[in-house]
Amino acid sequence: MERLLGSLVALAPVWADQFMAADVAIYTSRVFSTKEIELISIALDASYTHMYAFGTRRHIKAALKAGAAVEEIMEVLKLCVVQGVQSCNLGVPILAEELSQLSSASESAGS
Repeated sequence: MERLLGSLVALAPVWADQFMAADVAIYTSRVFSTKEIELISIALDASYTHMYAFGTRRHIKAALKAGAAVEEIMEVLKLCVVQGVQSCNLGVPILAEELSQLSSASESAGS
């Protein structure tokens, strides 16, 4: 993780500062309990756009330590699965359409 953050800072220092400031604000604002923050962090790390296994494990352990029930963690993970299925429901028809157009273009070019 340290190498990744170092790379982000080197490539996009302003963005990295903003990202870290937002992250710190979540932990210091006291709007959410520690348990809620860890559950949100699980959702972010386990989401289909992120899929960061190390972070997911770390936040699951922290959520359990903060008093989260296994059932609460499972509900968060189920929501991540639903999110991934929804993306496939949107993406697969687009892919099929593009493949069909590509196939039609290939057939026209071959005639």
